[in-house]
Amino acid sequence: MSEQPSFPWASQMIEIKARNGQWSVHVYEPLIKHRWQFYAREKAQALQKLQMLPHNTIQAILEHLYANTPVARTNLPAFKTCKVVDSIPFESTYHRDMMQLLDDESSWDFALIPRDSEDRVNVHRFMLYARSGFFRSQFETNSTMLQFRDPNMCKAALEMFAGYIYTGRLDPTDAVALVDLFGAGKNYQLRDPLEIDFLAMNNLQKLLTPQNAAEVKARAEERKLQEVINLVQDYYPC
Repeated sequence: MSEQPSFPWASQMIEIKARNGQWSVHVYEPLIKHRWQFYAREKAQALQKLQMLPHNTIQAILEHLYANTPVARTNLPAFKTCKVVDSIPFESTYHRDMMQLLDDESSWDFALIPRDSEDRVNVHRFMLYARSGFFRSQFETNSTMLQFRDPNMCKAALEMFAGYIYTGRLDPTDAVALVDLFGAGKNYQLRDPLEIDFLAMNNLQKLLTPQNAAEVKARAEERKLQEVINLVQDYYPC
């Protein structure tokens, strides 16, 4: 959860200290702000309550905010004190919160550029660094890098890719654009390089229609994706 202060987003990091003063961690404030509404409303009071806790409890809370990890019943009183959750079970707001972070133009500091236009899909370098081995390596060698053009993805595909990076979910918006996502997990060195292909294929099966089948197949042929070509032919032989 903490990053080296030499990275470009150092000014967006805040330090959290445990009550004994012997342990601290730096966290990414834009993410914390969107995941922890109490912090967004009353920063000083929220930090005061959090920093009164032992470090292992602080870690559990931060891991929940960062990665939506489960809340242990033994930690529930601390989570309630810090107004993170009120009870178990609870309705997770992780997807909503992370999409709000993705839409937070006040903290954007990087742009993904599609293969076929100069449009921008604005994101946060911290999130790319945290989720992508490719971007981690890029930022470690070039801290002034502010944009990257993807050679395979159109804007709609990049928007879906960004949503996946932030939330771990793929929200499909366009069947043809889904074809552009194949291989992105491997190219960007994601933790599970094949998951996005699996999700794209599943969603293609749902979105494929007689109206878009020819265009989906044509894009798959351009990218030499035989599995997608076979899918279209199975549904709509031609």
